[in-house]
Amino acid sequence: MIPEELRILKLNEELFFRFKSIPTVFNDGAPGVTVILEDITEQKHAEEEIRRREITYRTLVEEINDVILNIDENGIISYVSPRAREVLGYEPEQMAGRCFSDYMAPGESEKLGQQILSDGRAVPFSCIECRMHACDGRDIVLEISGRPIFDEIEDLAGYRMACRDVTERHAARRRMAQWKSFLHSIVQNIPGMVMVRELKTGTFIFFNHAAEEFFGRPSEELAGMRPGDLFDAGLAARIADCDRQALATGAAAVLPDVRLPGGNGGSRILDFRIVPIADSRGLPKYLLAIAEDVSERRRSGMLARAQRDLAASLCKAATVADALPAIAATIREVSEMDAGILVMEGGETPLFSGSGLVSRDTCRMALERCRAAGGDEQSVSGTAPRSLPAAECPGMVPEARSVAFVPVLHDGALGGVIVAASSAWGDVPVWSLHALESVAGQMSSFIARLQAQESLRRERDRAQGYLDLAGVMLAVVDADGRVVRMNKAGCALLGYAEEDLLGRDWFDTFVPGGVRERMRANFAFCMQGQLSFPSYDVSAVLSREGEEKTIFWHNTLLQEPGGRITGMVASGEDITGRDITRLCGEERHSKTG
Repeated sequence: MIPEELRILKLNEELFFRFKSIPTVFNDGAPGVTVILEDITEQKHAEEEIRRREITYRTLVEEINDVILNIDENGIISYVSPRAREVLGYEPEQMAGRCFSDYMAPGESEKLGQQILSDGRAVPFSCIECRMHACDGRDIVLEISGRPIFDEIEDLAGYRMACRDVTERHAARRRMAQWKSFLHSIVQNIPGMVMVRELKTGTFIFFNHAAEEFFGRPSEELAGMRPGDLFDAGLAARIADCDRQALATGAAAVLPDVRLPGGNGGSRILDFRIVPIADSRGLPKYLLAIAEDVSERRRSGMLARAQRDLAASLCKAATVADALPAIAATIREVSEMDAGILVMEGGETPLFSGSGLVSRDTCRMALERCRAAGGDEQSVSGTAPRSLPAAECPGMVPEARSVAFVPVLHDGALGGVIVAASSAWGDVPVWSLHALESVAGQMSSFIARLQAQESLRRERDRAQGYLDLAGVMLAVVDADGRVVRMNKAGCALLGYAEEDLLGRDWFDTFVPGGVRERMRANFAFCMQGQLSFPSYDVSAVLSREGEEKTIFWHNTLLQEPGGRITGMVASGEDITGRDITRLCGEERHSKTG
């Protein structure tokens, strides 16, 4: 009996039968054949599906990026997919029959074994990273997932594993971790304060080192707090407004010039910048607050503006008494302390201006300390600005915690003292002491200017006295031809008061019209050095009443040390009605000898 298969085609259907023919002897003794047809259509369809699935599975195994391995219960490789060539550099035939751990980096086998067993039982596992040795000596990282294989009696027969090359991802993750560590180090060590709040709870979850130092507490204690726990109600409300602005715009919102208490009773000026941080869906999740300490910058700017305004006030002041109120106000502004100033002026009672904790007696005691530091009554060249706790200067400012005083010097002589005091600060900040020194320097320059102006005034008055004693007219004319000085004899001759003459154009006022332009041109050439100026001359001038007077002039040019001509001094004698020829001859005779 030889079984055969028959394939019968029907409309829209295909049937399979197993055909068996059996020799048979009929009852009458005649030979025959018995045919048996067994319907195997379902079996054929099942076998075809198995073959199709096997082809699909083999194609999948061979073409996917993962390496597929089967290992037995002893870790011996029984099957490796062709993808092993690209991933590990080995031919599948090289790996089959060897232990899977032979390709692992040291220590990886034990780590993998611990993770694929649970309470000693084999369990499915996924996404376990394992370092492997490639054929070319490189270390690669495989992400391994697998499940155990059991035999008919449920004993472990091995594992089927899928291994994916995640070397680049692992390296990228490591670089990202290093970058995050680098950024975290930067954030932790930048001078500005960095704080992060969770938007959902409104509580802080991170503070960098600068913030910890400012608040004087570690992050562990600060975490979980809200703005209202760290700042006063007013500032907390301003921060809330800034939060709303940042969330509404999706961009950084700035809160400038925030004053916060600093160390030792002082204050610091901060600029807050609040930035919304989004999650992976683009929705705001955190609020990042960066607080930059701008105290030095703001105070430097304020000092520069105050010095500029004070300089303008001092330019207008004619005396020390006029300048003191502006100086005292500037001292209070730039030092942020109560302040006063005491200035000695001649033999009179010292001038004083101040307010708050600083009185005249305070300044007087500070002045005595400056004198004592200088070594004698007048010279204080060794005296430096002083900042002292109030305990070291008892009685000077009873209510103060700290006192600073800066001598006002001019040419090494003590001209006064600036005193500042604070009931809040235990020590006077360096920036405040620097501001006091700056104002003291301006004050010294102002006193020097007043002294120079007074010296010039005395010299001018003395020179004017000499001019007024002369019996002839003396006039000083600048390079533009304007009168800058005239003695009494000249004023009397021309019929003007001195204040009416100063600043007038000499040629428009005193030179007759017929010769005015010629004489103006000659004067201009002389001022430019293009024409020699005659040492003596005779010309007419007009008095206030329009009367012409004949004047015999002696002229001298005024020159700077570099030789630039700045004007002329002329002495003139009224010779109206006298013999001009004889006078000129006498002058020439006196010149020759």
